[in-house]
Amino acid sequence: MSLFIGYTHSDGVPVRTVVDDLQRMGRSVWFDHQIHGGERWWEEIVKQIQAAEVFIFALSNDSWRSRPCRAELYYAEQLWVPVIPVQVGPLDSPYIKIAEQQIIDYRNRSADAVLALMLAVTELAAAPRQRPSPLPEPPSVPFEYLHRIASQIDVHSLLPEAQGQIIDELRRRLSEEYDELARSDILQLLRQLQDRQELTVRHAAEIDAIFVGAGTIHPAADGVTRLPSAHHWRQERATGSARKAAETPSQPRMPSVPVPESSAPGSQKQGPARDVGSVPSATAGPPPDAPMKPPAWQAGPSVQSQPSRSGPSGQERVYGHVFLSYSHSGDSAYAESLANHLTQSGIPVWFDKEIVVGDRWERVIKDQIDNCIALIVVMTPDAEASMWVSREINYAEAKKKLVFPLLLRGDPFFRLSNIQYENVTDGRMPKALTSKLRSLAHLPAT
Repeated sequence: MSLFIGYTHSDGVPVRTVVDDLQRMGRSVWFDHQIHGGERWWEEIVKQIQAAEVFIFALSNDSWRSRPCRAELYYAEQLWVPVIPVQVGPLDSPYIKIAEQQIIDYRNRSADAVLALMLAVTELAAAPRQRPSPLPEPPSVPFEYLHRIASQIDVHSLLPEAQGQIIDELRRRLSEEYDELARSDILQLLRQLQDRQELTVRHAAEIDAIFVGAGTIHPAADGVTRLPSAHHWRQERATGSARKAAETPSQPRMPSVPVPESSAPGSQKQGPARDVGSVPSATAGPPPDAPMKPPAWQAGPSVQSQPSRSGPSGQERVYGHVFLSYSHSGDSAYAESLANHLTQSGIPVWFDKEIVVGDRWERVIKDQIDNCIALIVVMTPDAEASMWVSREINYAEAKKKLVFPLLLRGDPFFRLSNIQYENVTDGRMPKALTSKLRSLAHLPAT
């Protein structure tokens, strides 16, 4: 008789305790103890669930929110495999379907917990085995698009058109995806694409903008899909270069100029050194689809505002996004129009499009203000009464961020009376503010 354990890898330590106890009871246990993913991995999981006599679900906040874990549980239920929920981590809400069953609490392993697990497994294993006929369709591979895009990036040569298509899809997926680990994998794929030497200047800038707008996303140790690093194209390039060097007689050549590593935390090298035959004019910029990009800052474990670089005439250029503070009650339409206007003007914007509550969302707001270069406040009576707008202003001022008020309705905020505001009461877009922000980033005037 085999037992299947469904769990998320973030709960690996307590799950290993459960596995050890079951094996000491003489039970055969199957669990996904290796880090891998893709279609073949999922086929093996489906096969093991179909063969299982009992399905043990390692319950925690992380496993309940995990799309693959929920898919495994749902498929086991469709197959009439008896399920034993074993709690191995914190669980915020007891009002979930699986909580209707008796949950064995393994958070603080005790003799009572081990005994309860042994009795439950023994009882369910003794019951006659039944399966539906025909068998239900297995669930589709979780996050299939991540593996598909990873294989598209892991090729020898990536043309500009393909680069653009990959970036467009990853940008769209990032805006739609709610699974934090999958979002981390999306950023991992963007970093792998950013590491490609043939990435065009235009596409490198698009990736930079995505990192700025993504906020703080902490990558997991292995990610939800266990994506491998793209390396085949590097191996092929190295092999091809060595072969070409062996076949070509040596000739005098200019010294190679190494691409410097990014100074951002967690950055990776921008690729191998490039051989430059001539130095281009300092005033001549590369065309948008030039195959060699300048060193772009790399996002590390968390996405921060970009470090300063020299702007025109040696001025320091400030990188980052602006944070838009407004009331959801009646100002959402203007806020979205303002965000679109600023984005089209070359200014990255972050604003919360949906009302979300909880500790995690508070951390998101805090991180976005930490990493912004300025905070824009849309002043209306609703915004002045909003607790969130007040907290955002307080935190921005504590962090000494620039604050730019816009008066959309009502009177200016008393607390911001010492700051000059721009009047947008007719719903127009702020020309003066846009000009200020573009000047702050040393963008050309429009």
